[in-house]
Amino acid sequence: MAEPLSDSWIAALDDAAAGHAGLREAAATMALVLEYSTSGGPTWHVVFDHGSVRVVAGPADHPDLRFATDPSTARALAAGTLDPLRAMIDGRRWSAPP
Repeated sequence: MAEPLSDSWIAALDDAAAGHAGLREAAATMALVLEYSTSGGPTWHVVFDHGSVRVVAGPADHPDLRFATDPSTARALAAGTLDPLRAMIDGRRWSAPP
């Protein structure tokens, strides 16, 4: 397993998303870009585009929604030890329109 928040982790996310039939099917009628960033760490975005799903390193040109957090929270979310909703409720993660 790749180290969370590393370039290889982002590449593994892309492979998993692009190869997930259920995710592609759910995205069949949608065009959406979600950007994720960690303070002092990486930024990546997920592109849902009418049946295609990709995870791309770096910021998005025009995201529909941005999520940001600190590296500790991002690692806990990636490891599955912190529920994303709990992180939002506790103010450990924020979202904002672009």
